[in-house]
Amino acid sequence: MAPSAQTHSDSATGAVLPSNVLILQFKDSLPEVSEPRVPTPAAPLVRPSELAPPKPSVPATLSTTPCSLHHSKISHSRSRSAPVNIPTPPQPTEDVRDIEVPSLIPLPRPDSSGILPVSGRESTVFRFKHLLETCTDLVHRHGPYKVKKKVFERASRSPKAPLSATQVATSLACAQDALPYTQPAGPANDDLQHMANLWNTAIEILSSTLAHRHALSLTSFGWGAYGLCTGYIPSDSHSSALDKFMRHKLRLYAFLKELPLLEAENLKRQHEAVGNPYEKVGRLVIVRRGVHINATILLQIIWEDGGWENVRWFHAISVVERLIGAMSLE
Repeated sequence: MAPSAQTHSDSATGAVLPSNVLILQFKDSLPEVSEPRVPTPAAPLVRPSELAPPKPSVPATLSTTPCSLHHSKISHSRSRSAPVNIPTPPQPTEDVRDIEVPSLIPLPRPDSSGILPVSGRESTVFRFKHLLETCTDLVHRHGPYKVKKKVFERASRSPKAPLSATQVATSLACAQDALPYTQPAGPANDDLQHMANLWNTAIEILSSTLAHRHALSLTSFGWGAYGLCTGYIPSDSHSSALDKFMRHKLRLYAFLKELPLLEAENLKRQHEAVGNPYEKVGRLVIVRRGVHINATILLQIIWEDGGWENVRWFHAISVVERLIGAMSLE
């Protein structure tokens, strides 16, 4: 999402796509090392008996099962254009201890209705899964959708082959762009309402999960935040805030790529019990703190710029589906 990224309009659908690559590389979480000076969050949203980690000390991790909506990665751009390739970011050159963090407070949320009570969680997750299945079927039967003169329309003919991930994302982008405008009654408008309900349910779950993110492993939280960042379209593409956003995004990606290797090395030292198993965990502590700090800052930037409405539906829904799997919510 660099400021110089080029844009391209999809002439076939009239929709526009984000440009960054949705990288949701979710790995199995390994035993965690305690982090210094990180505040203890409030009581978890999920009852411990409902989580299914391999060991009591291992938090739930994001599922690696492909999203129901797609089977491959997609990209987006700030101007909602065709995908462009973005080079792999370099390793961070700055120590995470040099990052200026205003405050590591819980992320703001719209109101108390965004927090799911334990008694209502199951019904909300069930509703999300039902709507996800319904919308997936609609997109593959009547897509790719398009917007013509602000009117949401089905494809002229049913697709003969399953839609690609880009076509699925295009259909959801069209729905997101057409929703603010009055639509004529008809089957296409009914499809749009289903997709809008799916989005609202996804945001309800997302707000609840981030408010109680201690129920997730650090890896799951970090990759979930990165997934939302790839779908983020800033309001002002030429501001210093965007430069700050990109710096923290590159740092988060680099720390997330380094984290599994360090955790694996630390686990091996503990199992071998040779000398002091914690004598070389300094870098691991720095990397874990870097994931937490950068993910938190990125989510705060998105929220302060208008909230989740600036995130493309495809990316947010894909992240929420994996968060549900990570928290073992059925």
